Amino acid sequence: MSSESSNKNLWIIIGVICLVVLAIAAYIGLQDNQPAKSATTTEESAVRPLEEHSLSDEQLTDIAKQSTTQTEQMQENSEEFAALVDESLVEQPIAEDQALQKDEIAQLEEVQKQLGEQKVLLEQQHQDADKLLELKEQQLAELEAQLQNSENTQTSVQ
Repeated sequence: MSSESSNKNLWIIIGVICLVVLAIAAYIGLQDNQPAKSATTTEESAVRPLEEHSLSDEQLTDIAKQSTTQTEQMQENSEEFAALVDESLVEQPIAEDQALQKDEIAQLEEVQKQLGEQKVLLEQQHQDADKLLELKEQQLAELEAQLQNSENTQTSVQ
């Protein structure tokens, strides 16, 4: 029985190692091939439902940390976008060659798309921050009520 058990364990370990290697290879491959989708995946992974009123302090600090990291990423991205959205671009004459015109239009559409994505991310951050503030206010109100109750019970006991 121990020989069968050790063989089974060996195959499980080999399978897990293969899965880990495949997952790493897939992650690297997707990251290299799709840099534009990385913003949407971070957006999806960073958004958490905040409607729950029973969040612990650790969960609230995690949300705040994620919001801070998103803000820092957005600031870095905004510096990159600032270079793309230079006012001189609007004043430059359009190329006479149609291929160049199509290329410039495609570039401007890509910039517009990126700005739209950035706007959506910023709006979501603002909504998350507002919800976080509401939850913190509720938490403070609950703590004040608990403090009042504990003071009332202490004064009634004395």
